[in-house]
Amino acid sequence: MVRPAPPLPADAEPAAQPPVTGEPAAEPDARPAAPAYAPRPPVAQHFVQGGRAPVHYYTARSHKKSAMIVGGGAGAGAAVGAIAGGGKGAGIGGLVGGVGGFIYDRLTHRHRVH
Repeated sequence: MVRPAPPLPADAEPAAQPPVTGEPAAEPDARPAAPAYAPRPPVAQHFVQGGRAPVHYYTARSHKKSAMIVGGGAGAGAAVGAIAGGGKGAGIGGLVGGVGGFIYDRLTHRHRVH
């Protein structure tokens, strides 16, 4: 059932009111408008002339730096072990920290550089 529109005041313009009919209002287009995205910037690509592959090389770690890494791990382990278990804990912590430092040094000693 459609209700009739209320009467307009005397000073209102009739064109400002939508017409009231028994038909349903027209549905807007179901597809949303295309979003206004900025175009993607071009991706930088690296091509090697002559078809050769890029050259990778490894930097060497000095023996002094390796010793500093292992010694730092041992020192930190000894400090934690001393706090946790006194003299015996410091010995165990130093040993575990040294082994951990050595493993870290060997896993990271060949740093790849492009």
